Amino acid sequence: MAPACQTAAISAPISAPSPPAPAHSGQSGCGGTDEITPDPSASAFGTVRIGRGTSAETGVIAEIYARTLRDAGYTVEVVDGGTRQEYLSAMAEGGDQAPLITPDYTGALLLHLTDDGARNPSVTEAPTPSVSAAASGAASASGGPTPTPTGLNVQGMSPGDISSTVDRVLPRQLSTLDPASAENRDALVVTRATAAKYELSSISDLAAHCGQLRFGTPPGFAERSYGTAGLRRLYDCSPGRYVEQSDPSRLVDELADATVDVADIPTASAAIGQNGFVVLEDPQADFIAQQVVPVVRTDALPSSAVDALNTVSGKLSTSDLTFLDQLMSGPDAVSAQDAAAFWVQEGTD
Repeated sequence: MAPACQTAAISAPISAPSPPAPAHSGQSGCGGTDEITPDPSASAFGTVRIGRGTSAETGVIAEIYARTLRDAGYTVEVVDGGTRQEYLSAMAEGGDQAPLITPDYTGALLLHLTDDGARNPSVTEAPTPSVSAAASGAASASGGPTPTPTGLNVQGMSPGDISSTVDRVLPRQLSTLDPASAENRDALVVTRATAAKYELSSISDLAAHCGQLRFGTPPGFAERSYGTAGLRRLYDCSPGRYVEQSDPSRLVDELADATVDVADIPTASAAIGQNGFVVLEDPQADFIAQQVVPVVRTDALPSSAVDALNTVSGKLSTSDLTFLDQLMSGPDAVSAQDAAAFWVQEGTD
C-alpha cells in the first residue's frame, strides 16, 4: 500500500502545490526537507544556477535542489546544461552563466570520464578544463602519469568505489557532494509472457535465446561497454537484433506490444510496475550502480547550501525516483516543478 502522502499525490495531481503540511508526531519521511534552516547570509551570495542535467529524471532532481536552496534563503535559477560533456566543461570553466550545481548519476559519470572504463584512473590525474573528459586518461598538464593499456574493471566496483573514483577523475575544479541512496541503473526488462515463455529471471537465462530476440535500446547501447561486449563477456549473450529508440516512452510501448522482446529500461521507471514488466537480475553487474549525486564547483558554495543539498541526498530514495516519474507521466502528468514541490513539502514515504 502506498504511504498516505504518496496516495494523496496520485489521486489529486498537483496544479498549484499547497504550502508545506505541518510535521506530525511519529510520522517519518512525510516531511520532505522540512528541517532546512534558512541562512540569513544566503541572500548576499547571488544567484545559484543549477543545471537540469541530461534527462527528465535529473531535471526534476534539479528542481528539488532549487526548491530546497530557496527554502535555505538562496536565489536560484534552473538552467539547461546540454550534454554531459557540455555541462562539465561549462562548470569547470566557470563564468557568470555557468551552473554551480548539476545532478547526475555516479555510474554514468564514471563511464563518461573513463571512456567506458577503457582508461584506468589509478594512473590518471584529474583533467584540466581544456581537456575533454572523454579523453581524460592522458597525462595532466602538471605531468601526471599516462594510463596503462589495462582498463578499469567497472563491473567489479562497489557503489562506494564508483563514487570515490568519480571524484578523482572529475576536472579539478569540480567535485561531488554526498550521493543519495536513490539509484536509477539500466536493466534488461521483459514482459511476463516473455519471462514465462523462456523461463527468464536473470540475464544469465537469456544466453540460450539471445540470438533470436529483439533488443529495444537507446541509441548507442550496442557500442557501450555494457552493451554487446558486456553481454557477450559476462553472459555469453549475443543479441540477435537491436531496435534503437530515443524516446523512453515509445520504448516502453514497443516492449508492451511485442515490437521488441527485451528492453533497456531504467530501474526507477514507473512503467515497470505499471505494466507488470519483469526486471532480469544482473548477477555479474553488467549495469553498474547509478546513484544520484550533485556535481558542484569545488569550494564555490557556502556551507549552508552544501548542507541543504546533502540533506536532499540523505532523504532521496529509489522509490522516490519511481514516484516522481509516475507523477510526471501519463494523462495526468504534472510538471517537474510541481513534482519537486510536492516531494520537498511532503516526501513520499
